[in-house]
Amino acid sequence: MMSNIHFILSLSFLSTVIFPQHTYAYPDAYEVLTDYNYPVGLLPTGVEGYLLDRCTGKFTVYLNQKCHFSTTSSYPLKFEKTITGILSKDRISDIRGVEAKGLLFGWYELVEVVRSDDFILINTDGISGVKMPTERFRVSPGCDCGFRCNNSASPSAGAAVKVEEKIRETEDSSKQPIAPASPPTSPARDDDVPKLTAQLDEIAKELQQINDDRLNVTLLYEEVMRVRDFDEETLMRAFDHLVKNENAGNGFLAKSEKHRTMAIEGFCSKKDDGRPEKKKDDEEEDELSRILHGH
Repeated sequence: MMSNIHFILSLSFLSTVIFPQHTYAYPDAYEVLTDYNYPVGLLPTGVEGYLLDRCTGKFTVYLNQKCHFSTTSSYPLKFEKTITGILSKDRISDIRGVEAKGLLFGWYELVEVVRSDDFILINTDGISGVKMPTERFRVSPGCDCGFRCNNSASPSAGAAVKVEEKIRETEDSSKQPIAPASPPTSPARDDDVPKLTAQLDEIAKELQQINDDRLNVTLLYEEVMRVRDFDEETLMRAFDHLVKNENAGNGFLAKSEKHRTMAIEGFCSKKDDGRPEKKKDDEEEDELSRILHGH
């Protein structure tokens, strides 16, 4: 009987070698903020999804409703259901869809958020910037109640804990000692099964080695194109490079989702200021224009 189990396990191992399985856990909008060194409280609760181009930083965030609340310093904010802007490591600029209320003259578009050490600087198009400690944004404000929502645990969270405890109690009560069953009688002649099992083990090892050493171009294409938050041109540029460099391609397949994203960022066609890099023909045309105009 044990030989038969070993035989089945060998077949299962073979299938995992030939047909590798992958799981994906892409970050939500709040996790993207932390990736860029911002607190999650810059976004209210209720984000349904987002779009992000990590090369240009352009983003769109979708909320399930409009939000209107005040911060802990009585600084009222309004969020539309759709928010856009440009995200970078130290600055969120060109923001659309968020407004802040001034002391005297109504509402103003919030256009920029700057991260400076332990402070967040919020700039609008009509009033001077407001500087707040980053600590105030450590949790996401709720619509209507703002940051006050987080002073007490939500009922849903408490219910989830109770359900989890009930499941654990049920599992513990079901763990009763079971007397081991007597093994069934093996066939009288079973000499061929161990030999076949050993052969399958050898085949599985050889296939695993081949799978490790040889770049699977089809798999690489699927994995590269599966990476989120990049346009197709950037992904294809990365794929073409990885196909030409087999070791780099295998290294990419071995990386985690987060590290794959970091690797693809290296193929963004942009300058340090975040603007798209000019093509060589455009640069030559600019140079010719300067010569003709005497600059």
